[in-house]
Amino acid sequence: MVHKGGNNKSIARTLDISERTVKAHLSSIFRKLNIENRLHLALFFHDVV
Repeated sequence: MVHKGGNNKSIARTLDISERTVKAHLSSIFRKLNIENRLHLALFFHDVV
């Protein structure tokens, strides 16, 4: 959803979870992939997909 431009609020609504949970998951993903922000994550997915 991030690579399609989804923000935390829309992702949370779609997954029926809180925005805080989305933010926590994204922080974990950033850390594990050594990525700084959403833009870099979207670019990462663009290269992978």
